[in-house]
Amino acid sequence: MGSEWVSSPSSVTMVVNWLTGKRNNPIHGLQKAIDLLNKTVERIEQEEKFDLEKAAMYFEIAKQYHRANNKRGALLYIKLKVKMEETAQHCRDCQLLLHKELMLTEHSKMKVISDELLRKKLIWAERVEKKKKLIEALRLKPTHVFICFCSFLIMLTFI
Repeated sequence: MGSEWVSSPSSVTMVVNWLTGKRNNPIHGLQKAIDLLNKTVERIEQEEKFDLEKAAMYFEIAKQYHRANNKRGALLYIKLKVKMEETAQHCRDCQLLLHKELMLTEHSKMKVISDELLRKKLIWAERVEKKKKLIEALRLKPTHVFICFCSFLIMLTFI
């Protein structure tokens, strides 16, 4: 009975990430965080919109109860309206915090990108400098050419 290698979806994802180099790429991780923050902000904006619509609906119901001289029902729906407005305010506060976190994460991503570009630029400059030194070392100076030419003439005289 042979043993079989069984792969789970997470192990396959880990291998693919390892092969593509995403495991060690901080930019990829920061971009995932930015995407997640953007989705969260959108969801909270939708929740805030829903809460404000619900508060407006409760206010309309409260006005109807007030017109019908049902003070208790009107007061109940005013309390619900205030609660929904408080929830919407809480959503706005969360959005401010998330936007701050989003700005910090985007700043970190830009810093990592600029550091990466600077590192690549320095590596490229070192390679150019090495090539210049190699070309300079291989370049023949006029005195070397003269010596080689004289040596060639001396060899021709003895042949």
